[in-house]
Amino acid sequence: MKKTSRYTILTMLLAVAISLGSMACLNLILRVREGWLLSANGAILAGSMVNEWQKRQNISVRQIEEVIKSWDKGMTAHDPVNGQISMEEAIRAGRAWFTKMDLEEYDRERDEKARIHSAYAMLRTLEEPAKAEEKPYYSFWEVRLSGGSVEAVLYVNAVTAGVWQAKVKFHDNLPEEMPYWKLKSFMEFNGLTPYYKGAARNEEGTKAVWEDEDSRLCARMEFAYGNDSHELPDSDDGGSKAAEGKGACAVMTLELAVRKETKGNERP
Repeated sequence: MKKTSRYTILTMLLAVAISLGSMACLNLILRVREGWLLSANGAILAGSMVNEWQKRQNISVRQIEEVIKSWDKGMTAHDPVNGQISMEEAIRAGRAWFTKMDLEEYDRERDEKARIHSAYAMLRTLEEPAKAEEKPYYSFWEVRLSGGSVEAVLYVNAVTAGVWQAKVKFHDNLPEEMPYWKLKSFMEFNGLTPYYKGAARNEEGTKAVWEDEDSRLCARMEFAYGNDSHELPDSDDGGSKAAEGKGACAVMTLELAVRKETKGNERP
């Protein structure tokens, strides 16, 4: 009887040890996985993966225009469907985009403030969630990145993994002027061909437009200095004009759009 009790106790202790060990192992795996997702190396490696997604899941210009014209409809959260990238892939794509766009002048590897230490993503669609399977390219992962000196909200297309809209807020090392030339990279990363005449800018230095060479698509940028806060403003909230001088922060919005006029006449 005593021998049986001893075996029972040993069996229970062994089961508890295995359970605790499994939990510790799982937590370690999750921490390593999270660190990889948020590391600079992970973002750099993801750059080539984004290009592969775009090649594999290419959509037509007409479909892109349809989606862009629906921006004002609002978005509804839903679960991923067949043909859409996962949350992890969306975060990696967002990190890769941020790295390749090179929006800040200093070395992100050496400056602790520049490192993104938080990431969050939610999948939303411009269509009814029930139609997500029918039109998967109408869905976007809303990827939020946060660091010591910068915040960003990126809308990553759930099919192409391209960033179609971005709102970036700088708390430190503010740009001296609107970096309108970044529109070129923004377009190229979405497979567009920037018009050879370059971007058109307004006199205040707060808005710019760069047209696509082969379609009615274009890329737009809005830029302003403003008061610092922990919330990114809506794109319509311009803050103070760039011409009035620097504020405590700088906010930049980039987005794909459909131009209304003939090539060369689009103005911000």
